[in-house]
Amino acid sequence: MDPKPMLTKTDVANRLNMTVRGVEGLMAKRSLPFYRLGNRTVRFDPTELEDWLNRMKVAEVHFNIHS
Repeated sequence: MDPKPMLTKTDVANRLNMTVRGVEGLMAKRSLPFYRLGNRTVRFDPTELEDWLNRMKVAEVHFNIHS
């Protein structure tokens, strides 16, 4: 099985439906996992991004209004 290609900031912004600046903010807070490949180049592993996204999921709350 071939490894998935690494993602750019723009790829991640599109995947998360946010701006590149928003992605940079998450990077600055060290909230989002990324790899620095030099002074200005960063890449994201798509599997790690999916794992991170799953950890950010807020659990559903169900209310029984027919008690």
